Amino acid sequence: MGLNGSEVTKDSADIVLMDDNFGTIIVAIEEGRRVFANIGKIMLHLLTNNFSLVIVLVFGLIYSFFVDDMIVFPLSPMQILWLNVVTDTPVNCALGNEPATPDIMA
Repeated sequence: MGLNGSEVTKDSADIVLMDDNFGTIIVAIEEGRRVFANIGKIMLHLLTNNFSLVIVLVFGLIYSFFVDDMIVFPLSPMQILWLNVVTDTPVNCALGNEPATPDIMA
């Protein structure tokens, strides 16, 4: 406990409650589960978005190999980075700040 505990127990503990309330642990666990769920949503979004980008690049390489006999990338590296920054950042911010579902503690 943060207010009544000794310094030895505070140093050896994994969790130190600063307000002597065990309900704080429940709130912290709920917040951790919310963060974990939101990270999963962000990773799913990033994987699907970048997978579609890889498909575009592969089709561009296949097209240039069979039609032009010269390797031409449909997107430059700077265009890929710009697309990732512009299209991923707002969505990931929204997914990261999404509130917890009602059954998160079930």
